[in-house]
Amino acid sequence: MARVKRSDVAKLAGVAPSTVSLVLNGRGEQVKLSSDTIERVQKAARELNYIPNSTARSLRLGGSRLIGLVLAELPDDPFVPVIHKVLTSAMIEARRSDYFILPLHQQHDLGEADLISALKNVELAGVLCETTSAPDFVSQVMDSQRIPLVWLELIESDQDFKGDGIVRLDETAGVKEILAELDIPQDAKVFFLAGPYQHHHRHLPILAHFEANGSMLRLPDWQAESAYRASLKLLNENPDIKLIWCADDSQASGVFRAARELEIQIPQQLSVIGFGNHVPEEADILGLTTVDWPLETMTKEAVKLLTQTLSGKEPNSESHCQTRAVWRSSAKRTPEPSTSDRTI
Repeated sequence: MARVKRSDVAKLAGVAPSTVSLVLNGRGEQVKLSSDTIERVQKAARELNYIPNSTARSLRLGGSRLIGLVLAELPDDPFVPVIHKVLTSAMIEARRSDYFILPLHQQHDLGEADLISALKNVELAGVLCETTSAPDFVSQVMDSQRIPLVWLELIESDQDFKGDGIVRLDETAGVKEILAELDIPQDAKVFFLAGPYQHHHRHLPILAHFEANGSMLRLPDWQAESAYRASLKLLNENPDIKLIWCADDSQASGVFRAARELEIQIPQQLSVIGFGNHVPEEADILGLTTVDWPLETMTKEAVKLLTQTLSGKEPNSESHCQTRAVWRSSAKRTPEPSTSDRTI
């Protein structure tokens, strides 16, 4: 079946092809077309399932409408909340400015070659790049191709990144907020359950706060099952543990399961804290105290920086976001003094 053309819509609506373009580009009222004409064109386009030619549209708008989103190597399960939030947030925000997102992830066996191959096959208007994704190589390639580049710092870093802008993260802000109100003595024994990634900062304030009493256990993945097995072993060997802090919320249900089997009460005997707040509904069910990781806000801000650059505006080249504490029932919190305890 032949593709529906602009002229087919014009014929059905009884107007000139140029009028179809004006209406479907949202300029009908601007050029003072009647509401009847606008409605006829829109109805004809719907009836024919007309989709404007993307190549012609790119030429009219002045170039490619594709934004590359470069991510690090995907986990075994690519549908984890972190990936889902970043992708969907980027797609939604890009469409507000009439752009489309093309995900580009590094593969362990291809890596840099994969990005070069993608650039040979598509024309990119600009690129968003997550900062753990070969930053030196990406900045070199984008600079050589004159492609605008904005960085998205999902994991806090002290590194400088060459490009047109960056959205930076204060990863530890929410962790410090919780520590400031946590009702656990500094000489208590605590464990931080890490995942396979080794370069985040979220554990640093915890280990500094509890000093020699704080320990970190690195797990091979982010799965609840791994956290369950590790927590069961830890709690059996160290019955005096007062806090297990998970590097990601996905591990927390495994800690809860281990505590239940050992008949350890949360938070009376053991506080459990996460990081992410990816799925607040699930965290509410567990009662999980956690740190909100502002992935959606950061991603949308990065897209805005890039689209403003592409439109010729001069946005702020650097934007900052902070994590924040989200208190629920799984951790002991220092109670506020009652009215009678307060001095007047």
